[in-house]
Amino acid sequence: MAILEAELRTFLLGGATIAGKVAQRVYPQVLPQNVVYPAISYEPVSKPRLRDIEGPTGRALPRIRISCWAKTFVAAKELADDVRRRLDGYRGPMGAWRIGSSQLAAEIDLYDDTVQAHRTIVDFRLSYVES
Repeated sequence: MAILEAELRTFLLGGATIAGKVAQRVYPQVLPQNVVYPAISYEPVSKPRLRDIEGPTGRALPRIRISCWAKTFVAAKELADDVRRRLDGYRGPMGAWRIGSSQLAAEIDLYDDTVQAHRTIVDFRLSYVES
């Protein structure tokens, strides 16, 4: 069974600009210890399934959080902008999934003192029909 988040990773790395900056450093949920920056982590925030009067419609609207990490504020912002350009407004195949829409839902800038790195979060709301 295909997992949307794994397909999202492949989709992001299919963008030459993103891959050129992070190589293969795109991780589910958390960054590994001693990670090389820049890097990306991603995680599902929520995954509501739509219903109508007859019950489940088979449509899902997950919200995915993509964190763009870098040692400088500018590098984190630029990586987040690359992700936004790749994903915002996208419609079409994402591996085994067919994305009906992808919309930027939020953008947040943070600094993580523990790892001494900047983090720009871009949350996306995707829409697709479950198989």
